[in-house]
Amino acid sequence: MGKYLDIKPQHHMLVRSERLLLRPVITGDLYVLHRMRLNPQVMRFMPGVENEQEALKSYSVRRIEFMMMEDQFSFAVVLPNQERRPSGSEASKEETVIGFVGITQPPEVFYIFDEEYWGHGYATEALQSFLNTYWATFPSGLITMDEKERDHLEAHVHDGNDCSERVATNCGFVHVRNGFSRSHGGEIGNKIYRVQRPSSA
Repeated sequence: MGKYLDIKPQHHMLVRSERLLLRPVITGDLYVLHRMRLNPQVMRFMPGVENEQEALKSYSVRRIEFMMMEDQFSFAVVLPNQERRPSGSEASKEETVIGFVGITQPPEVFYIFDEEYWGHGYATEALQSFLNTYWATFPSGLITMDEKERDHLEAHVHDGNDCSERVATNCGFVHVRNGFSRSHGGEIGNKIYRVQRPSSA
């Protein structure tokens, strides 16, 4: 496991929005991600729920590795202490990682958030901040992307995932076609949304 713990951050960018901070994913984020992946509600529209209780033995390790991979672009989404307490809880002195956003399989973007923080507009705010940063940083797209894919990004939304669909459309994604993907041992329909590179990028 030493090799995993030695992975360096993918980048050193900090992005601030009105309520959130986007920072590089680090190996210590494993436990936050793993807790999310153990939640059936969070994973309802994902390939499958995590069954391994011990984080360091779980597939969550691989997910963190994907988010820290060179030539991709991902962030942990942090809620500053003064913005906490969606349910009236007291703020701690430590940062609160509430989700993740980024690209691990270009041109597709991903976003995953802790259930406690759903319904507050954080996913939309984080995704929009990510998109602004991505196009400002990579106006010609990631170098790992096929040339014909560099002028757009996609969001693949499973049928029935209305909340994720709203996040995508709120950030300017437009439905372009339907498809299928594997989820929970079966094939499920999904909608592919696309957003074009802004003319100013």
